[in-house]
Amino acid sequence: MFLENVLGTKNQIRVLRVLSQHGGITGREVARLAGVRPSAALFALKALEEAGLVRRVRQGNRWLYSTNRAHVLAPHIQTLFLAEYEVGTHLVAVLQSILTERRNVEFVGAGLSKTGEVVVCISPPEAVDPKRARLMVSSLFGLDLLGVVAEPEALDDRFVFFPAQGPGHRRPGA
Repeated sequence: MFLENVLGTKNQIRVLRVLSQHGGITGREVARLAGVRPSAALFALKALEEAGLVRRVRQGNRWLYSTNRAHVLAPHIQTLFLAEYEVGTHLVAVLQSILTERRNVEFVGAGLSKTGEVVVCISPPEAVDPKRARLMVSSLFGLDLLGVVAEPEALDDRFVFFPAQGPGHRRPGA
């Protein structure tokens, strides 16, 4: 069926996610940004190209990949990735409002992995009750809280960092 060809594997979804944010990049760049092996990225790119959702253009001695925005599913897939991003920003807004009730807490943001794991960045980290925070993240978002850290630099590359916004927030390094 149509969707199975496009969304058939996690690697294809990761590759599409990368291409929805970056266009005209090499297969190696796609692999690095998607967090997959280069051979897996190229396999996914080939399947997506055959489905018509990815374009491949030769530039010098390199192939550059981008989303085929003319494909009937392209705007819908982009909408899904935007909704996915909005979950992260909503998660941060809710966590910020709840976890910064105490004046001596500085909420920095949260890391969200592709598999639904969350790490909260708050200073000082011991100001957060981990059981309460875990229950809150699980009940409100259906996600797993892995822990609480002081700085986003403590997050590994599995996580996308969503910075806090507004009062009670500081940007990393500020």
